[in-house]
Formats: sequence, C-alpha cells, structure tokens
Amino acid sequence: MIFKKTLTFFFILLIGAAFAQQLVKKPFINSLEVFAGTGLSFNYGNKFIENYEDENISNERLTKVGYLVGFGAIIYPKKLFEIQIRFQHEQKGTKNKLISPTLPDGNKLITYSDYKITYNTVSISPRFWFGKNNNICIGLGAYLSKTKVVEGYSKVFDTYTGHSSEGYFNGRYFFDLADNGSIQSLTWMPGLTGISKDDFGLLLSVGYRFSFNQRHGLIIQVQDMVGLNNLNRNNPYDLKEFNHSLSFILSYFIIPSKI
Repeated sequence: MIFKKTLTFFFILLIGAAFAQQLVKKPFINSLEVFAGTGLSFNYGNKFIENYEDENISNERLTKVGYLVGFGAIIYPKKLFEIQIRFQHEQKGTKNKLISPTLPDGNKLITYSDYKITYNTVSISPRFWFGKNNNICIGLGAYLSKTKVVEGYSKVFDTYTGHSSEGYFNGRYFFDLADNGSIQSLTWMPGLTGISKDDFGLLLSVGYRFSFNQRHGLIIQVQDMVGLNNLNRNNPYDLKEFNHSLSFILSYFIIPSKI
C-alpha cells in the first residue's frame, strides 16, 4: 500500500511538472533518462549472510552479482543543482557457504545458499554538479522498494557420506544452530511469506557526464544503496537482514528542449 501511494505521488508530480513546463519560461523537467547496470550485494545483519567464524562454524560471503534497469527524469533544474527521480527493476540477494559440524564427530556439513530477490524501486535524489566543466555529480537521497519475487538455490554436501543434494525453490529457508554449531532445525517459508513486502533506505551516488552535444549524453555512475528495513518476516529465530548494494550504472539522457 505504501509503495502504491508513493508511486502514484511521483507520477502525479511528473504529470504536474509537464503541465507546469508549458506555463513557465524555464522547464520544470530538465531531462529524461534510461539506464542499466550491474551490482554487488553485501547484505548484512546475521552470521548466515556475513563473513563469520567461531570454534564451531564458519560462514563465507560469496560474490553476489545483480542487475538493474529503469528510466527517470531530472526535475527542478538550477545551475548546479537538480533532483533525480528514478523508477527501476532490480535484482539483489545473498550468496554464501556455511560449514557446520555433523555426526560422526569431525565431519562437516557444507551448505551453499544463493538467493535472488527482485524489486521494483522508486528513488529520489538531489544531485549537485561540480568540477572544471561541471561534469562530476554527487547525489544523496532515499529509495522505496516493493518485493516481487524470491528465488533460491541450495546445495548440501556431507563429508562423511560423500553425498550431496541440491534444488531450486521460490521462498526462503532459515537455520537454527545447536550449541555445538550443528544445524538443529530448519524452517521453510514459501513465496514471499519469509520476507518483508517493502524495503526502504538511503542512497549515495557519484557520476561523470559525457555530453555528445547540448541535448544528448551519457553518465557513468556508482551508486551505493543501504537498506534500513529488516527484510526478514515471520522468522522464528529472530534473525535480521538488511539490504546493501553497490551498483555500476550507465545512463543515456536526453534534454527534450534547450534550456
């Protein structure tokens, strides 16, 4: 509900801006953009997704690659200041390797987990330009995401038997460990029942602009997004998880009319 209201607000804002642009000399919408990029996820909050080690278990965070695509608009342009609004479809997640003890003593259970979480996201970010030719920008803003799909993959290998099992699924598994580090219980949450329906947080971006002419160009951007909402829902073991992603984005922009 919050996401739908926010999305509606931004669309009304853009429609109103387009109308206002016809009434004033200086355009309210400066430029439009389409963009795409790839990113790395660094979710944090519990020992099953972070790098962690004690006398019983070890968990290794593995490289998790995601993506994003979308479109946006630059509004309220001033000389060196503007506001960037973006709508994007993106995929984040976690990937890790957990080593825990199993029987007989001295043997290990190696569990690989890989989660792909897909979101629709809207963000707003004031942006400032500086540098010799005003081609460098920095932005600080906020985002709101709607969770769409959770896809998982798991592979378990037992060093004692030499056997392994693996599978793909839609949903999430949560672990609970005994005092000796062995997995004592496992809870399955299908679909979106184990994850928050919404996420929100802050974003920081730095970019460099390459202008082809007065109306067209490219922007190369690095964007850091840090979630402030606990993603885990209906978690019986009180585990917390927060989004954190670092994205590398290529944006093509066009200025509809000369300012």
